[in-house]
Amino acid sequence: MKKKILFVVNDIDFFISHRLEIANKMISLNFDVSVVGNEKKKNYFDQKISKKINFYSIKLNRSSFGLVNNFLTLLKLFFILKKIKPDIVHYITLKPIFFGLFINIFYRAKKIIFSISGLDLIFSYNRTLKKNLISFFISFILKILIFLNHRVTFIVQNERDKNYIRKLNKKTYIYLIKGSGVDIDKFYPSNSVNNKIRILMASRIIKEKGVFEYLFSANQFKGKKDIEFILCGKIDQNNSSYISKKDITNLSKINNVSYIGEIQNMFEEIYKSSICILPSYYGEGVPKFLLEAASSGKAIITTKIPGCEDTIIEGYNGILIPPQNVKALTNAIKDLIDNKDLLKKMSLNSRKFAIKNFDVKEVVEKHINIYI
Repeated sequence: MKKKILFVVNDIDFFISHRLEIANKMISLNFDVSVVGNEKKKNYFDQKISKKINFYSIKLNRSSFGLVNNFLTLLKLFFILKKIKPDIVHYITLKPIFFGLFINIFYRAKKIIFSISGLDLIFSYNRTLKKNLISFFISFILKILIFLNHRVTFIVQNERDKNYIRKLNKKTYIYLIKGSGVDIDKFYPSNSVNNKIRILMASRIIKEKGVFEYLFSANQFKGKKDIEFILCGKIDQNNSSYISKKDITNLSKINNVSYIGEIQNMFEEIYKSSICILPSYYGEGVPKFLLEAASSGKAIITTKIPGCEDTIIEGYNGILIPPQNVKALTNAIKDLIDNKDLLKKMSLNSRKFAIKNFDVKEVVEKHINIYI
């Protein structure tokens, strides 16, 4: 009989972009693979991933705090676990982690892993009283649940998150894997020479990703015909800091930026670009966009916060700036567009850095070693 692994994740798009390679590797090892995710049409799921993966749909809205809805979701997840009887369960992102820690008190699979891919509500730089209260509540409940589960296994993406989990419970097993990796064969450098400097930011369209900072910085280059600013990403209405499509479209036009919405082919957008930017002050893990940019041989400008700063070496393949600092972002862009030799050097170094540190094959192997 095949062994079984179950992934539990909020967003099925996130699973496809960040965990599919791991799932396919488990299939090749003769595991039966299932995924529990947010409600999506079955045919959508089948079109995007191998039909060898079983999909179970439940309501996993990460921003929903309703007690009744969450209890019903928890109950449904519990019965799915009882039905599948997985040997390994991998809970990914914060809300599934809460559900998993609670369920694990009553139903224990042979091996349970919890993956943190960012702790926005805990570590966002945009602190408010409400966020501080939510952060305290989350930490308090997590500490209790981890204690009730005794020794549990976490995978984190940066040192800050590792230290956070360690403070909650010193007996927890913690593995540090810097990001979800990148297919270095799929994301490769362009040899063509562009007449225009094309600058790209890709992220969910929420304030904490530094969207406004990017827009206001781009505004400083109005009238320069040889520089093009592109913004792409999903309007994340489940996040309280989301920017509406109407607002982001209007602001982009005003500030010299082309907003092209959510895209399916990230490689093509990065391939055509010269510089990739993520001025985030979000509680990041390690941003996938920056890994893809590095593998594609692009100079990177990002903020000096955990996760983002793990994707570059300052002055080697990119520039680090303080969060929420439009002036520093503008100066960093000027430094690169005014110094073509520096831009070329950083682009070459990004590719080397990605090959050495972010190859998805190594990330997959690290996960397999934890599973088996």
